[in-house]
Amino acid sequence: MKAKHLLFALCAVLFGATSCETLNDFITLPETPETPSAEYYTVSLGFGGEIEVDYEPLRSAENNDLYGINVYSAPANVEGTPTWTNYAYGLFDDPSNIKIDLLVGYQYKFVATMVKDGKEKVLSDNGAYREPFDVSFTSPVVISTSFNYGLDILPGLGSGHTYLKNPHGLYHRPNTERFYGELKGYIPSNNGKATIDMGRTSYGVKFVAQGQSANVGTLEIQMSESPLVTLNLAESNEYFDIYTFHWVSSAWLKSDYSEEGTVNINYIREDDTVVPLGSHKVTFVRNTTTVVTVNIGYGGAENGLGFNITEGGEMPENPNTAITITNGGSSDNGVEIN
Repeated sequence: MKAKHLLFALCAVLFGATSCETLNDFITLPETPETPSAEYYTVSLGFGGEIEVDYEPLRSAENNDLYGINVYSAPANVEGTPTWTNYAYGLFDDPSNIKIDLLVGYQYKFVATMVKDGKEKVLSDNGAYREPFDVSFTSPVVISTSFNYGLDILPGLGSGHTYLKNPHGLYHRPNTERFYGELKGYIPSNNGKATIDMGRTSYGVKFVAQGQSANVGTLEIQMSESPLVTLNLAESNEYFDIYTFHWVSSAWLKSDYSEEGTVNINYIREDDTVVPLGSHKVTFVRNTTTVVTVNIGYGGAENGLGFNITEGGEMPENPNTAITITNGGSSDNGVEIN
């Protein structure tokens, strides 16, 4: 066990102070009511579940993934449901070398999210990253090797709300691969290790153009709360990407979690004539790829839209579960489409 005189930051946890400094440094002061003596343990954090990270520093190439973590504290022996108090937050790019100082006599809750390739995906201002990582949705956060202790947290970790670099803008269902996890009731110990089990909170979407005009013109695809997709059919008749759910923390709780979204598709001919292909409600399922087949004839939409719902950890495709909409009707495989 380590026993040190901590900075005034710990007073925010112990006495409810309204402002705090960081715990990056420790100082030796005479023990007074303003600078109490407190015992703490230094604990290593790791990740399990669908993400496995060892407790050793990464020594390979630069990691582009971003990990945001909130930490909350409550008295260790409280009866009933704990009342959690904000304790610390941090943004990291090396998940295998994260350590935190935890006061003795308290239990802790950890909330973490990871945006894969977040350095390339999330908008940053001079190295400080925006949603879902900014403090109070107003203050971008820089990557660090240590936690910021006090009353602030990263409130967007449980939501899909993300400020994308490209295409620029705020989206509730961004085209990012996202992981989320929580650990509650952790009691620190000497040389302790806390493992946060993470789960993917994303789904896949694939669009495929078929038919006589599938290699000419453009498809404009607008999924609700997501960036606009523009598919130049002369270059490719397929598009695939992974998207994050609007409610990330809810998606983590259920393996079959789903959200309904609207898909609007326009076919733009070579002469810039816009042919609307309709609006359809689709249910997107966690760890599932929805394949949307767009059949395009000379006049625009030939046979409507087909939906292929697929399940699996790596989001593979299953051609045996297709629905095709033809002249306002559709075959039935149990997937709701309007």
